[in-house]
Amino acid sequence: TPPAAGAAALVRQWLQDGFYPTGAAVEANGFSPMASLVRAMMINGADLMLGIFGETDYDKEFFAGQLQEPANMLSGFGRIHLTNVLKVDGNQDGLHQVRLFGDMADMPSFAATGETVEYTERVVRLPTTAFKATLVWNDYPAAIPSAKLLVNDLDLTVTSPSGTVYYPNNLGRADRLNTVEQVEIPVGELEWGEYKVTVKAHKINMDDVAQPFSLVISGEFEDPPGGFNAAIAVPGMIVCFLVVGLILYRLFASGGASASDEEEVQSQVSASNPKFDAEG
Repeated sequence: TPPAAGAAALVRQWLQDGFYPTGAAVEANGFSPMASLVRAMMINGADLMLGIFGETDYDKEFFAGQLQEPANMLSGFGRIHLTNVLKVDGNQDGLHQVRLFGDMADMPSFAATGETVEYTERVVRLPTTAFKATLVWNDYPAAIPSAKLLVNDLDLTVTSPSGTVYYPNNLGRADRLNTVEQVEIPVGELEWGEYKVTVKAHKINMDDVAQPFSLVISGEFEDPPGGFNAAIAVPGMIVCFLVVGLILYRLFASGGASASDEEEVQSQVSASNPKFDAEG
């Protein structure tokens, strides 16, 4: 629809102008999003629609239950509400944050069946908004005729701190038909602690062609948003800091550091994280 097209244009401009993740326009933070990221953001920020389009008793009885849940056949994932995902100075909503993964220059993707990517977020002790994770990918065209149109099948799950696994689209299991998968955990079910968002390549049927995907995670988190794809970079950073910490502890315990010791620290840092070089 025209309103949806206009909303997509606003999302793209917001990202290109560098409003993510600070809420202020920073040219250095701007990037070109994948189409699937624009789509994922619009879906992630949507509000549930509770109206009944029919007036008969059958309509009210049959459809009312479906409208209580997102991903229903009447209103999809809801009504587009961009301010739920497009943060700018003046409309920041407390601790509510949005994490984005889907940069054209560094797009997350799977090359083979079974590959998995995990992201973690720590939900605050007393959240007031739901936790949402929305996965979207642009699938490749299926052969004609095909009994099943889905070519590459990705899976989204969210695991709570206590080990409860949430599946997408209110199915209670993996979705084997759609290229949009969303897990929404209402405030009343949220636990304090670390949630694990897992994206897995259930089936990649295209040879020598990677399947890109986009992911949007929103909720109230303890850690502020970092740079783009920060969740992917964190493990390497942790290794780097651990290595440096162990070396410094050894040096101080031995009574001091020499020039050769400094060279060893630098070499270990570079080895543990290739992004760190002698000048960084």
